[in-house]
Amino acid sequence: MKAMSKQFLNVSLLAFFFLALFFNDGYIYRLFFFAGVIPGVLWSFKKYGFSDCLKSTPAVFLASFIFYLSFNSFFVSEAGWESKFDQLRWGIELLFLSAAVILSSRCWLYSPRIYGRLFLMAVLAGGLYTLGIYIVQDDFLVRLSGNGFLSHPIQGPSTLLVLWSIGFGLYITPSQSPVRFLDHFLLFLSGVTIFFMALLSQSRGPVAAALVVFAFSLGALYIFTPAVRRWIIFGVAIVFGFGLYFLLFQDWLIDMLTARKLSYRPEIWSAVINNLKDHWLIGVGTATKFSDTVPGIVAKKNTGFIFDHAHNIFLQVWLSGGVLALFMLLGALASMIRKLFTMEVRLKRQPVFAGSAVLIVFFMVNLTDTAIPISAPRPDWVLFWLPLLFVTSLVSCQFGEKQGVWYSDESAVRMNVTA
Repeated sequence: MKAMSKQFLNVSLLAFFFLALFFNDGYIYRLFFFAGVIPGVLWSFKKYGFSDCLKSTPAVFLASFIFYLSFNSFFVSEAGWESKFDQLRWGIELLFLSAAVILSSRCWLYSPRIYGRLFLMAVLAGGLYTLGIYIVQDDFLVRLSGNGFLSHPIQGPSTLLVLWSIGFGLYITPSQSPVRFLDHFLLFLSGVTIFFMALLSQSRGPVAAALVVFAFSLGALYIFTPAVRRWIIFGVAIVFGFGLYFLLFQDWLIDMLTARKLSYRPEIWSAVINNLKDHWLIGVGTATKFSDTVPGIVAKKNTGFIFDHAHNIFLQVWLSGGVLALFMLLGALASMIRKLFTMEVRLKRQPVFAGSAVLIVFFMVNLTDTAIPISAPRPDWVLFWLPLLFVTSLVSCQFGEKQGVWYSDESAVRMNVTA
């Protein structure tokens, strides 16, 4: 019964995330969240309690962050009551999402090779499906976009990159299952698919994020791959490097990527920074639209465009929730990073590299674009919440006293590290 409840929750959560890559109709993938994830979390809480989800410091910070942002609009926002109650409802949904990811990721860590392949195959399928639609439409002057969580030209490739980084993290996590040549091929092919998606979407942020995390991942793979098979990683690095060299120096590509210059990012950021003095402590409330705030109005006046957010997650959090919300977010990140680099990993450092890859993607996709922290099910749940929650679960794992045994602080994950 215990295994059944966890698998029901795990399957529902993965179905929610993976189906959101293919369908525009939100009812299809949201069904798995509301009819699968929420009941699965409640079932787990009823049988085992919820204290396990709050045993780590990052989890406490993130839960406090959600609670605070869900309620602060009632006190500071001038938005309508419907918008304020929407924030509360979405905050409750995010608490269920948080518990679901923390609980399900233990299953992922228990069988990292299997779930790593699942993530990478979902990324590959979603990317190829989106590229196929783009090719069939035969309008290559338009920025590439897909369905569901991939419908935005920036958030689409960023979403796949977050999922790819988690797949990579699971891929290099110690496991009894051996790494096969097809695993390397799947990792490489899914990465190439994301990179071409980012190029055709004309989104420089995802392109830069992909280059950085791919370089980091190749270095990690070279370190942890047995010497007799390092030629595979070395060969991939050479091919990728030459291909990148010839590709990035094509005039048409440079013109395409630089046509929009800096996309008014400096103007938006300066408008936010210069107009925070009246709301620096508790913010304007998450129910307040960015376009209705003083920074949003100033940005529109200076650029002639209406913007939906601050295009930087830290500025967005500061504006919405003030320095209190920013402290909670930075506290969560600081505790994750500290735990990540002080984990008791006595044999290998793969988990450190796994968490680092996910956090690299998190920072790079959220520094020049941003997610809305409190929202209905949308790409923000993958861009912002999924990487933070996965790393929160990862850093609660460490090597025990018996050399070669991998277990979590909650004794939920046990495996031999004989990969």
